[in-house]
Amino acid sequence: MGLTAELQFLFINEAGHFSQYRSAHERLCFTGKPVKRLQSFDGLTQQQILTRVEWFVAEMKKHDVIDEKANMDCQSIALRNVDHVLKFLWKLIEHDIWFTWESSCQLQDTDADVVCSVPFQWTPEVKPTLKENAPAPRSALSMMASLEELENLSSPLSSVTLPTETQPSNLNDLHPFPGHELSKTYNKKIPKGGWRCYPSSEKCIIDLINGLLKVSCKDQKLKVKTLQDLMDSCVMCSVVNAFLPKTFPLEVLLNDRWTINMALKTLEALLRVSTSFSSDDLVKAEPQALCAYVCFIFMAGYKYKQSRTVAESMKKLHLEIEEITFRLKTFSSEKLDTNQFAEKNSLQQRLMEVVNGKNANTWQAVIKREFRSFRRNASCLTVCRQREQTLTQSSAG
Repeated sequence: MGLTAELQFLFINEAGHFSQYRSAHERLCFTGKPVKRLQSFDGLTQQQILTRVEWFVAEMKKHDVIDEKANMDCQSIALRNVDHVLKFLWKLIEHDIWFTWESSCQLQDTDADVVCSVPFQWTPEVKPTLKENAPAPRSALSMMASLEELENLSSPLSSVTLPTETQPSNLNDLHPFPGHELSKTYNKKIPKGGWRCYPSSEKCIIDLINGLLKVSCKDQKLKVKTLQDLMDSCVMCSVVNAFLPKTFPLEVLLNDRWTINMALKTLEALLRVSTSFSSDDLVKAEPQALCAYVCFIFMAGYKYKQSRTVAESMKKLHLEIEEITFRLKTFSSEKLDTNQFAEKNSLQQRLMEVVNGKNANTWQAVIKREFRSFRRNASCLTVCRQREQTLTQSSAG
């Protein structure tokens, strides 16, 4: 069955692929480094497209998104050869699977501080590049200025100074896997040898599912051994219950395709995404398609969980601020004994800590922005389906 159109579109836009829907240079923040050489491909010749594909692949390898030794046929990709495009897309999807897998232990934790310790975002924050001011033009009324201009025109090496871009000072500190060092603290399965020693994508997906099942249904001790086990309705319903507890009573539901389809659609409604994935795809789809879909669900699910945890934490902070403020009003009198004075100072210090912590938690805005972007990508799936049909027809011809 291969990768579905929905998954192609989702990860084309997520990983920075050169699709017709969004310019590639906008999505190269995937590496933490915007590249202005990659603009829209509209109106370019085949050779120009090939050159830009080579630039793009080089950037992916440079930032360890794709293995440096990976052999990618840029010409076939530029010609939109289906096999080569899907092979290249799979390399990018693997990156997302590894990133989600290594962050899973932190995001599955029951401690709100641990869950919100690092914003779950798959592109690092990059400050805009700074431009040096161009030198002010010399006065045309000055005889010396006119002579200098004539001298500059006579020399091909002397030309008007153009603004130059300076990279932000922290650019070298950016990584294509945000929060990688912190993830190693919680996920003890992360190999010390780096990305090239990571488990296969299928093993990572199975580990993701089992980790979620371990949290959501401790009593039943469900465990997935292969991707085919996803056809068990208890597994899919337990995944839903992990993100929204007590949604499905596992004891009364039948193990059939109707239940599985209901669980899939409930997940999509909860995470505000829309796909055509159904129980038939769980049976007929290739392992790569299943891995990509499950990774997509987990990325959206973890983003939802972190957003919900942030909202709950902010609510608790507001309540604590109100409580401390109310208690401070009882110490309005200037005549306080030693114990009352000490308690007042303690409350004032705690109030300052809570307010500063509330203002310092910038991840709430980051989470909302990333989640809106995720939903926007998923809303264009119908357009991508037409694109897949066109690619299939052209390859068949």
